Amino acid sequence: MRRSPAIRCAIVAFVVLSVVIGPTGSRKSTAEESEAAAWRNRGSDPSEIVSRLEARNEYVDLDDDGYSNATIFRGDWAPGEHWQLRLDLPLTASDAEGPGSAYGLGDLYLSARGRWEFAERWSAVGELGFALDTATDDALGTGQNQVVPFGALVWKPSWHWILAPLTYRYLGSFAGDDGREEISESEISPQALYHLPMGFWILVVPQILIDHEEGDDVAFVPEGEIGWVIAEHVEIWLRGGGKVAGSASREDSGWKIEAGVRYLFD
Repeated sequence: MRRSPAIRCAIVAFVVLSVVIGPTGSRKSTAEESEAAAWRNRGSDPSEIVSRLEARNEYVDLDDDGYSNATIFRGDWAPGEHWQLRLDLPLTASDAEGPGSAYGLGDLYLSARGRWEFAERWSAVGELGFALDTATDDALGTGQNQVVPFGALVWKPSWHWILAPLTYRYLGSFAGDDGREEISESEISPQALYHLPMGFWILVVPQILIDHEEGDDVAFVPEGEIGWVIAEHVEIWLRGGGKVAGSASREDSGWKIEAGVRYLFD
């Protein structure tokens, strides 16, 4: 069976990622790892269970010369070491062909996440989330309630590497507006995070999107992130990406850029 160009791009990107930025450095001692832990990224680690307060701004350029700009306030509560609850509240401005211009509340996101550490340096993460149709205008949301299950396998081969070779998220609509498009999408997004000196980090996500509502159309949408641990509990970051192949990217987006700050509790 012949693979689509988007899938071939994603496979090549992941192979290069594994070879070029694979764990090649020498392992630090236990004492050195403990000292480095204070300057280690935790907020972008998919296996981290931690209470947080976060604010980020996400700008998405749309193919129809419109845009979507959302300021998202996120709060996580982790009552134990292995599970946490999450709430995202977006305030969104949008100017898109069809719905027009609007500003107000977007779709709320609620989830519960758990982690299972099954081997040294290995863990599995599972999350069940719901995106609720709470937008105050058609231009600010999907018009659909969505169930969003997520799973990831995470490996930390050394103090400076966080690798998630298997990461999958599904978005499926239910009980929404009959006049809006239904949603059935898969995201396959392996991740590699590397800790640089002085509290900096880089994150690479070669993401594949599959739109099951449109004949399983596939798009390759890579994203990258650079961030800085500016204090023991405070992180800032800049993230960007865009569709480079295929036609399954939701909202017909061209590119996006995101900037944020988070406070992580002990």
